[in-house]
Amino acid sequence: MADGEEILLMGMLRLYARVYLALAHVATLLPIPVELPVPKEDGDGVDSRTISRAIRRLGRIAPDVPHQGEGVRRLLRDACMELATADDLLVHAHQEMHEGTVDRLRVDGIGAALIRAYEAVEQAHSRLDCDDPHPDGLSNIG
Repeated sequence: MADGEEILLMGMLRLYARVYLALAHVATLLPIPVELPVPKEDGDGVDSRTISRAIRRLGRIAPDVPHQGEGVRRLLRDACMELATADDLLVHAHQEMHEGTVDRLRVDGIGAALIRAYEAVEQAHSRLDCDDPHPDGLSNIG
């Protein structure tokens, strides 16, 4: 595998983490108790399976969000679906990386899913109509 592919894949992992952290922040603004696991500042990590389960759980409860009508519910559902897609593609790409090759179309698919997830998270954040500034995850993407 070329170094460029590995660097690109690592960039996708970082972008995935930022979009996920932005989604976790938006989840704290919802009127129903939703807590997505995030790494603590002291280095306490959260494994990828826990994050994957949390994204899927939020995607399942998104239709029950009683705030701002269908718009926020749809955006949350879309963000979770796109992050879950990116997560699945990242797992396959990581396996391919260990085998010595990464399918460039798979990496492009990861990027496209993350862009769509970011847009949905950003729109959900703005529709929650709060005075809360953009979380770090949103302000650092772009």
